[in-house]
Formats: sequence, structure tokens, C-alpha cells
Amino acid sequence: MRVIPLCALAGTVLLNLADIAARIVLAPEDMPVSVVTGLVVSIAFIFILRRS
Repeated sequence: MRVIPLCALAGTVLLNLADIAARIVLAPEDMPVSVVTGLVVSIAFIFILRRS
């Protein structure tokens, strides 16, 4: 029962941190948030694959 609210909270935090990171990396320009999110998710996916 607690999984859905926790996933929603984790997704919100991840997207906010990705947005902040995208704005900081290229200060005068804006990097798409999807680039940062893709990097984080791909690293997490590889980590999960290696664990199993």
C-alpha cells in the first residue's frame, strides 16, 4: 500500500534534482532534463542488473 506514494515521491525528487543538475552543468544554457534523468536511470539499471 505504501509503494505507490513512495514511488511518486521518489520520482518527484529525482526529476527536481535532475532539473537542478541540468541547470548547473551548463550555466548559461539549459540542458534537457531527460539527458540527466537518462544518465541516472541507466546507471541504476546497470547496478540492478549486476546485482542479480
